[in-house]
Amino acid sequence: MRIPEAVELYKDALPLIFPGLTISNDLSNRSADHTVSASTSWTIWYDPVTNQTLRSSAADGLLWASNQQRDSLTVLANHKVDKVIFQTNNTATGVMFGIKPDSNIPGSLPGMHTVHAAKEVILAAGSLASASVLERSGVGKASVLQGAGVEKIVDLPGVGCNLVDQPGTGAAALVAMAYQNDLSIIDDVTIFAPDISLVNIDQIFGPNHSSIYTQLTSLGNLESRAQALVTAGAAANQEGATRILNVTIDLIVNYQFPVAEFIGESYPTILEAIFWPLMPLSRGHIHINSSDPFQDPIIVPRFLTDSFDQQVVIAVSRRSQSLFASALFAEVIADPYYVPGISLNASDAEWLAWYKNTSYGASHWVGSTAMLPRELGGVVDFQLRVYGTSGLRVVDAGILPFEITSHPMSLLYATAQKAATLILSDAGYIL
Repeated sequence: MRIPEAVELYKDALPLIFPGLTISNDLSNRSADHTVSASTSWTIWYDPVTNQTLRSSAADGLLWASNQQRDSLTVLANHKVDKVIFQTNNTATGVMFGIKPDSNIPGSLPGMHTVHAAKEVILAAGSLASASVLERSGVGKASVLQGAGVEKIVDLPGVGCNLVDQPGTGAAALVAMAYQNDLSIIDDVTIFAPDISLVNIDQIFGPNHSSIYTQLTSLGNLESRAQALVTAGAAANQEGATRILNVTIDLIVNYQFPVAEFIGESYPTILEAIFWPLMPLSRGHIHINSSDPFQDPIIVPRFLTDSFDQQVVIAVSRRSQSLFASALFAEVIADPYYVPGISLNASDAEWLAWYKNTSYGASHWVGSTAMLPRELGGVVDFQLRVYGTSGLRVVDAGILPFEITSHPMSLLYATAQKAATLILSDAGYIL
């Protein structure tokens, strides 16, 4: 299968709208005799035997694979963990779990059940669940626990704070009638044909980047940002918020980490640009308001509440519109402003309003059980152990204090491998 023409157009056009951007060769090494289905085909590929598009995952490689089956592992689906069980010395000894009373799941046992841990309890429920399990277990901010009717075991104010995701949206251009459903333009398998670019602060803001630098690195702005997070309940204290923001800003400004992801996608009747901020400074929080495990926690994302995040999405949105209006796309595009339908002279306020009304989380949630010093609002230490307890670790995206570029998958696989090494080493296994 050849590389779709739209991908080639994206590759030629993106450096024009993001000055300084360098486009690399296709990672999939596609050619006429090399059948794949996406520029991201190192994780996604088309299987012509089953006629399915598959994505590489830990479940495929380590759970469902026939050579990974073992009697010592039980995976129990359709159940929910209520809380961790502690002895009087705050040692985790097991967990309580169950199913919702009216679930009617075939083969399940009604009510709550307890499983005991011979060595350790490992929470790996993700940023939107591990924090809630800790709070229902009595580990969290005292006022939150009291409000939910949970007895306090460990006062740990950072639990549920510092919640981060990457809110994204997309702009689309209408393909000219003569090229709609043209397989030379789009991919001809079962998934879009994307071209993915990660852009840094210089490439987004161009000649204006120096003023953005000044705004970001100003000590006064840093302190006010941190205080705003504390006031909003998104940070445990000023010192911790300042540390996280300072490190993130340093990566953005001095190390030129990408701050936005731009994906050019190709479909039968439209070409679409999907984009989102990669290292947001905005933070939210997630907390329980009940001891009932079947009552969802309250999530307050606070997307795009930081002025820098707003500047990023406005600038990238504007550039996406200019992409489809460029001469390179002129032949295949009928309407470069199909979505969002905003005029060329739209104000920043109009662009921001459109972005807020159409954006959605990328489901890359991190931060709610952050690995930080306890006095800075941390929840776990460098060995993933929950402060104030023993025999309890968190191993998921919640431990990451901030986002790292585009997709947390590879970083979390590495985190899991590191956690396995720590756990086995502490258990006395020679690695």
